[in-house]
Amino acid sequence: MFTNLLGSVRCMRCGLEQEARIQTYLFKTGYDNAGADYRVGQSEVVDGVDEFDPLYPWDGASPLVLAIGDWDCDGCGLPNQWARLTLSTDGAGDEFTARVEALETFVPWTAEAFFGVHGVEPWLADLARFNIEHSARWADQTPEQRCEAMAAGFNTWCVEVAKIAPPC
Repeated sequence: MFTNLLGSVRCMRCGLEQEARIQTYLFKTGYDNAGADYRVGQSEVVDGVDEFDPLYPWDGASPLVLAIGDWDCDGCGLPNQWARLTLSTDGAGDEFTARVEALETFVPWTAEAFFGVHGVEPWLADLARFNIEHSARWADQTPEQRCEAMAAGFNTWCVEVAKIAPPC
């Protein structure tokens, strides 16, 4: 079962500002909130953060920042766009409560765009044509190396699938 995050995002191809509904398995679901919509300011129990591939370490106290997706543009139809989710938390562990602080467009043309992002959904990494695996090689990479690889994969996807060129 899943829940949804709702927020205003901008299409990276046509620039249309729109409200997106992004499905997530991040929040704990039960019969009472399956399919529920969460907006900025709302809170829920988080039990799916371990499903995200790590980029920068999270200390459990600072806001948790995740790259999530996907949403499709209502204007041009471009699918598989990303959003950056910021959550304030009451701690860390297997389950903790988090409040949605921000949900915004995420277009990671450069590795610097990933600065401070603690995790990314694994299938988003695959979409960007970089397979983030939980392996010794991945574990040996620095967060900066991981972000470089993600940005490079994202730019390739933009050219080949979205038909847009990264800014120079």
